[in-house]
Amino acid sequence: MTNRPQILVLAALIGFPNISLVGALHANSFVNHRNNPPKAEADAIRSGWVKMPEWANAFHRRGPGNQGNKKYLPPRDGSVDLGMEAIYDKNGNLVTDSLNGGTYNYVAPAYPGDSSLAFVIRGSGHFAVDVLPYLVLGNSL
Repeated sequence: MTNRPQILVLAALIGFPNISLVGALHANSFVNHRNNPPKAEADAIRSGWVKMPEWANAFHRRGPGNQGNKKYLPPRDGSVDLGMEAIYDKNGNLVTDSLNGGTYNYVAPAYPGDSSLAFVIRGSGHFAVDVLPYLVLGNSL
């Protein structure tokens, strides 16, 4: 399983959509067990999780009652897996439904304050390996 992210990145970059989408189906369906963020927003804040800007919440605010959802990424200090993400509702509770909940990321997105170059590089990798498969296949079977 350790080579799967590299294979997905390689497939996405060299333009073999069938390979990357088959790999993404497997990854999207089964890898989310690795996403284990704090259960409450207050705990995430205490643990140093980073709140993402408003535009980063777009895929996690789908459907009525989800407009207040907020996305957090783990601290960069190595204390937890950087592939995780957390989505909290307006009351600070972890969102776990398959439409709006956080998912495990093979390529972590850019963090607030990253340089423009890091934003482009990380953002492109995150889009190719995590966002595009999500748009095509969704979060779960």
